[in-house]
Amino acid sequence: MGKEFIKFTAVGLLSTALHYTVLVIMVELISLSPVMGTMIGYICGAILNYLLNLRYTFRSDAQHKKALPKFILMVATGFIINTTIMYLFGFIPYLLRQIIATAVVFIWNFIVGKFWIFLNETRKKQ
Repeated sequence: MGKEFIKFTAVGLLSTALHYTVLVIMVELISLSPVMGTMIGYICGAILNYLLNLRYTFRSDAQHKKALPKFILMVATGFIINTTIMYLFGFIPYLLRQIIATAVVFIWNFIVGKFWIFLNETRKKQ
């Protein structure tokens, strides 16, 4: 699990950087609310996250037709967690809210990704 966690963290940092970049652009340049900005940023980061985790982190042999629906369910749940935290903690600065939401969703995504979405078929059979 050690190498996978390090790779997952690296992929997470890249997708999180994209998420935060989109969030800040949406809030600061386009004047959307932080909740709307994080929703758009989350989707952008999720797409990058799927592609990198499938092939790089878990080197999964799972087929897209099996892995993608599971990933979408994980992302949808993470999206709800992220958006809820951003909404409920509206009394603190939006970037601090996003850091809290990111930490919670990161843990959720790793557990679900490793043990459900990207579980190799060969690993299941052993």
